[in-house]
Amino acid sequence: MIKYLARRFVYAIGLLVVLSMVSFAIIQAPPGDYLSTYIARLSRTGQQVSDAQVQSLRKEYGLDKPLPLQYVHWMGKVLRGDLGRSFELNRPVRDLIAERLPLTLLVMSLSLAFTYVLGILIGIYSATHQYSLMDHIFTVFSVAGIAIPGFFFALLFMFLGYKYLGLPAGGLFSVEHALESTWSWAKLGDLLTRLPIPILIIGLSGTGWLVRVMRGTLLDELNKAYVVT
Repeated sequence: MIKYLARRFVYAIGLLVVLSMVSFAIIQAPPGDYLSTYIARLSRTGQQVSDAQVQSLRKEYGLDKPLPLQYVHWMGKVLRGDLGRSFELNRPVRDLIAERLPLTLLVMSLSLAFTYVLGILIGIYSATHQYSLMDHIFTVFSVAGIAIPGFFFALLFMFLGYKYLGLPAGGLFSVEHALESTWSWAKLGDLLTRLPIPILIIGLSGTGWLVRVMRGTLLDELNKAYVVT
């Protein structure tokens, strides 16, 4: 068992390395780089960037090296926990991720809870009321949740929520609370009014899949001899 787990772990590490190499190559494939685009954008706004500054930036970000060395340089920094700096915001990427991670985990945790609670309950009901009207309705909605792309649900619920319920169309905070560095009851209330739509959008496809799995698995068990007899 230990050998099997060790072998699978080595395979997983190898797969991650290959995927990182492919992703890095795809990002680098188009002509030019983000630094060139960034400098061109600065030039359009009237800001001048000297050749010395350009070369310094290329050296700082390792863009003056061949592609294989760029990958080694990038991977070495990633393994040390250094994800570089954002060209757009001129801040460490690690800090930007740390700022957004708590809210991301909150939304994902609530979406996961929504998926499992609703999916298990509906799956149990559908299995114990097989071929009833509600079973057919839940089947239609669960198949639709699996088949319809998430971005369509996002657009649909954003529109319906804004049009008929007065819910905000985007963002987890309104403008006046987004800039606040500290939490308050008003900011918490603002967040809670904006959470239902993203939770619903993220959780629907998972809920549909879980309903089908739960219903099918429970029907198999309910039809076995030890239950029937």
